[in-house]
Amino acid sequence: MKNCLIFLFALSGIIPGAVAQQYNTLFWMQGIPQSNYVNPALIPQVRYHAGMPALSSIHLNASNRGFAIGDIVRRNELDETYWDTEGLLHVLDDHNLIQANLTVEWFAFGFRSNANYFSFMLSEKISYHMAYPPDLARLVLDGNDGFGGPVNTGAFSGFEMDNLHFREFGMSFSREVSPSFSFGLRGKVLFGIRSQWTDRAAFELVADPSGEGMLLHTEVSLNHASGQSLGLLEDRQFRFIPEYKLNEFRANFKNLGAALDLGFVLRPPGKFFLAVSILDLGFIDWKDGVENYLISGSTGFDGIEPEHFFNDYFIHNMEHFLNGLPAHFQVGMTQSGYRTLMAPKVFGSVGMALSERHQLALLSRSMIYGGRMYPSFTFSYHVKPSHATGLSLAYSVANQNYANIGLGMHANLGPFQFYVVGDNVLGFIIPKHVQWNSLQLGFNWVFGYRPVTKEIMNEDPGYTW
Repeated sequence: MKNCLIFLFALSGIIPGAVAQQYNTLFWMQGIPQSNYVNPALIPQVRYHAGMPALSSIHLNASNRGFAIGDIVRRNELDETYWDTEGLLHVLDDHNLIQANLTVEWFAFGFRSNANYFSFMLSEKISYHMAYPPDLARLVLDGNDGFGGPVNTGAFSGFEMDNLHFREFGMSFSREVSPSFSFGLRGKVLFGIRSQWTDRAAFELVADPSGEGMLLHTEVSLNHASGQSLGLLEDRQFRFIPEYKLNEFRANFKNLGAALDLGFVLRPPGKFFLAVSILDLGFIDWKDGVENYLISGSTGFDGIEPEHFFNDYFIHNMEHFLNGLPAHFQVGMTQSGYRTLMAPKVFGSVGMALSERHQLALLSRSMIYGGRMYPSFTFSYHVKPSHATGLSLAYSVANQNYANIGLGMHANLGPFQFYVVGDNVLGFIIPKHVQWNSLQLGFNWVFGYRPVTKEIMNEDPGYTW
């Protein structure tokens, strides 16, 4: 019988399709209306736009600050695949984070009125984060034997996990105060649909009273909210991936939240410019269908064998474990509402206009999660080959990984616009070394797509498109 450590890692699959948003390459692509989502002060180069329903923005993102697949799945001299658990543990950082996002935009539209820009959007969002210390991974792989007895009992603090599915309605206002300065803000109303969140996860190795080795003592507080019970205290078969019912998919006005995006752009005389934005300052209050589980107890743990556990029967293994959980641990449940905080993102960028059609930019992006900051840096080059097209090339350092090449493009065929932006095309070429990949694409109707005019430029046309 495995212990509740595996149970926590398994929770990442309870919401189907659970895959935090990375927009590094998109940041300065103002030919795409959705670039305004990264900084509400960046006004798109259209007078009116309307997104294709459910197709205006589809964004998938997954990243892992800790290890790449090639660090654990290797080949020996006989070209046989094997699991290198020691290789994995060697590359882990003091603070590791797995995150993933899926966003589908149901509708979006915006318009410019003189120096002001207004936009509206409705999106479906699924997000997952899990922060964990390296000793927790060592415990899962090696068990108690990986710590050498009571002298080395491990450091297990820093674990946190959340899994959210919510609907977001946003309204933004942007204004060009002068040719040198613009600002913007976006208010968002959030409708919670599903949530799992650990507000406490304590692990400790203690001496076995029988005198035979060590026991793992666990105390985990797990909050859950949805239209379905997790059923940990019910006599029924647990489904690792539950099905959505139509009434669960509707907007839940009992699980309400709010968030705010802020930004500004500064273009002093000359060729240099500066942009700063803060996204997702917000929360969701979960009050409907809430379950609070406290899972505690002590057990011996021998670790897992990856080549056997993570095989074609992985889901069956997890379901079998979860169904037996109450028989091996103390599980208590209450039904009290709780609040989850969004993971804020901070963007800061400086750039230089090489000419009217070419610009360079350096971007810093940091996400705050579990009281820690996770940074990434991107150097990008943007060019407008024609009035109706745009291309971008980016290089990023993210998750302590240096192999991240991004590409982006948009093309307007009359009022019809198609765009695609990827933050790491190398992920499709050398997947075993990838720790981050992000892809966004969509279709818009754009009108009044305007060339650069003196109305929105300083006298020197070298630093504004």
